[in-house]
Amino acid sequence: MKFSLTRTFFSTLFASLAILSLLCLNANAQGIGQNFFGQAYSRSGSDVQSLYNSNAQGPLGGLFAPGFTRTATILGGLNFPSAGFSDIFAGEFNASLDPAGFADGVTELEEPGYALSFAFGRRHSNTLRSEIEVGIRGNDQVTDIVTGLPNSDLMFSEETDGRVTAISLMKNFIIDFDNNTRFTPYVGAGLGISYVEIERFDDDGSVNFEEGETLFSYQAIGGVATRLTSLADFIVEYRFLGTSEVEFEEFGESLAYNTSNLFFGVKLEY
Repeated sequence: MKFSLTRTFFSTLFASLAILSLLCLNANAQGIGQNFFGQAYSRSGSDVQSLYNSNAQGPLGGLFAPGFTRTATILGGLNFPSAGFSDIFAGEFNASLDPAGFADGVTELEEPGYALSFAFGRRHSNTLRSEIEVGIRGNDQVTDIVTGLPNSDLMFSEETDGRVTAISLMKNFIIDFDNNTRFTPYVGAGLGISYVEIERFDDDGSVNFEEGETLFSYQAIGGVATRLTSLADFIVEYRFLGTSEVEFEEFGESLAYNTSNLFFGVKLEY
């Protein structure tokens, strides 16, 4: 768990610095200007509220309106697979090595794992925004094995490692409950695909098993954004990601990758 949390922190920090650097290279947010979808405005601009109000009068709250402000969101946090998914990996075994020896083992999917999310999108009005998100989630799989002679000091313990990783590409739609405070609660939903991969490693770190599947995915989103500056909001967020069922050859039964996430991060609007 300690390694996973460290990896989450530094990955999120690196991504945040990289995106901030790119934004600083083009400091004039108004000058980011045109793209294939219309005119990009600055959230701190004097005309942005007129834009939002105008968009809100359009179909679907201005979802397809040609004017918008851009968003970039970087989140990092904890990953908790559902009990049903974790139970697939959990198990105990007992084996005889010779007439006097034995081997005991326990396998589990370690929780919490890590979760990262990187999204780019646009705000259409004070209440509606949309984004394309890339999410990465992972949990370590550990088997503790004890071998030796019963009732003696000749016992040895070792661990064999594995990993479950999911990479998702989602399209999200988010509704902000705009108010007169610094705190803006929001809810959202998304659809997309996820590639779920299961790996196991030998003692030397080489892969002895690897299998992956691409699944239809959906997610529910809820959180609170706290305004820090005219550019940035701090976010605390919960997400549930679910997938369609698939049968992995390793397990011989159908399962879905369902997971809950607690995220923290920054949303930039420029």
